[in-house]
Amino acid sequence: MRTMKMKKRNAVLIIVAIIFTLGIVGRMCLPFWLKGYVNKTLNDIDGYRGSVADIEVNLYRGAYIIKGVFIEKMQGEQIVPFISFASMDLSLQWKALLQGALVAEVGLDKAKIHFVGADKESDKQTGVGVDWTKPLKKLLPISINHFTIRDGTVFYHDFESDPQVNISLTQLQLVITNISNVEDADKELPSTLHASAISVGNGVLTVSSRMNLLQKIPDVDLDLKFEKVHLPALNDFLKAYVNVDAETGTFFLYAEITVKDGQLNGYVKPIFTNVSLVDLSDSKSNVLKDIWEMIVGTVVEIFENQPKDQLATKIPLEGDLSAPEVVFLPTLWNIFRNAFVQAFSKNTDGTVKFSRQENFTE
Repeated sequence: MRTMKMKKRNAVLIIVAIIFTLGIVGRMCLPFWLKGYVNKTLNDIDGYRGSVADIEVNLYRGAYIIKGVFIEKMQGEQIVPFISFASMDLSLQWKALLQGALVAEVGLDKAKIHFVGADKESDKQTGVGVDWTKPLKKLLPISINHFTIRDGTVFYHDFESDPQVNISLTQLQLVITNISNVEDADKELPSTLHASAISVGNGVLTVSSRMNLLQKIPDVDLDLKFEKVHLPALNDFLKAYVNVDAETGTFFLYAEITVKDGQLNGYVKPIFTNVSLVDLSDSKSNVLKDIWEMIVGTVVEIFENQPKDQLATKIPLEGDLSAPEVVFLPTLWNIFRNAFVQAFSKNTDGTVKFSRQENFTE
């Protein structure tokens, strides 16, 4: 009898040892299997190819970390990386799990996104035409409730322009919360977005938004401020697309936008201060270019608010989101208003409310 008990105990110990060993072996093999799966998922994105350097698994957190991610467009003459980031952390959101919801958090560290402008469609790089949620759902097949980008950079390149344009937003911090509406389900706009970044010319971009992301066309209430951009730092952009140089000047941009039931409403308010475009003392300058800059400079001077040394307008936006309209006459009136009636303030106006739809002709 005693011998039988010992045999049973030994059998149990052997089974436990086998399970424990298989668990260790499985844990050791899991990152290699995941790496192959992730690489295949990235290479299945239509028109793009991708790779990862390494994968780290954290069973305690219910997470895995993808390191050294690289995705690039396969078509066109100008091939630059489309998306890359140092690491991507995909994990269960334990706070939501305690509330009975199985959702995930996704965090990107040092993400870099490169957009490319070009005449030929095949040379452009915008990411349009690809459903980027599909590979993300394959990598994490549960709903995402919290998304962050830490220390990101967004680039825009135009290699065909003269001069070439290379501008960027750096130090991008972005947080989107309650994407799956786990909390505050009774709110009309339950999700939040907060973002900040630094531009070329040391401009400061801040974006704050409330959203309902569960709708086919999300409802949105967004405020944007883009302040204190040193205009001469954008001279490559200005030369390429407007054919002018800025010697001095500061650029501000403010916007309030709502989208409700697919209808867009709001405004964009660009402001330029202390702008100087012409330097006739430069003996190497092009004559035709100088003439054009004089014309532009004269127009700026005429419509500039002299006491504030400020050129500005307020551009109303309205209409169906599939074909939004810029209202021309109010835009023209606002140029005159800034110049001859009252200079626009360097701030959002607080005039666009999500609960109502209005036409802004001020």
